[in-house]
Amino acid sequence: MKNFTQHNYRGNFAIPKADVLFDKDLKLITIGFSWGEINPFQEVSETISNYFSASKNDFESTSPFDKIPSLSPLTNIMRTSLLISNEKIYRAHNKQSYVSGLELISIGISGHELVIGQIGSFSTVLINKAFDPIILTSSSGVVTNDLASQPPIPLNLMGTDNICYPQLTSVRFEPDDQLFVTAGPQFPTTFLNHNFKIKTDLSLLATELSNRNSQIPFWIGNCSL
Repeated sequence: MKNFTQHNYRGNFAIPKADVLFDKDLKLITIGFSWGEINPFQEVSETISNYFSASKNDFESTSPFDKIPSLSPLTNIMRTSLLISNEKIYRAHNKQSYVSGLELISIGISGHELVIGQIGSFSTVLINKAFDPIILTSSSGVVTNDLASQPPIPLNLMGTDNICYPQLTSVRFEPDDQLFVTAGPQFPTTFLNHNFKIKTDLSLLATELSNRNSQIPFWIGNCSL
């Protein structure tokens, strides 16, 4: 992971400010949006980073949750770190009544493997110079060219229940690939028809999104792998 940039657009609706932890040494990025009275992002991001640091070089380390055999070791580490974080938020803040939830996406790499774990409405796209872009995840589960016309309240939040089911993705990447993440609207698939220089320009992507619907707020981030 070489660098990370982000852009926020307010629109006509209020959305939480994005919190970002970018650890170049650990090759891990965690992004969160807090919905509620308190912000548990620091606690969660530290939990994820600490678990990654302890487990990334020891795939045989014990886990408080059963590992899923069909997942790669790195994906199991991501899954476990999110489950631990979810349990912490739930017990600390929401066990008696709802106080705060977290919309979160965490991105980690090891070798040529890219792993994404997310809870909330995120879209992710991997762009390579030589190949067609890969749409890894879509905020609604279905890729469309239309933006929502309603406030972007996430359906799923970390910490609202003692059990969560993070969406997990694992894919091979090459050096200098570009990963884009959007929160709020879905990634505009028509933007991917441009050449590599244009479709990897964060400012042009932000302009494209705001022109499509100026009322809808969004956040976008770009990571050069």
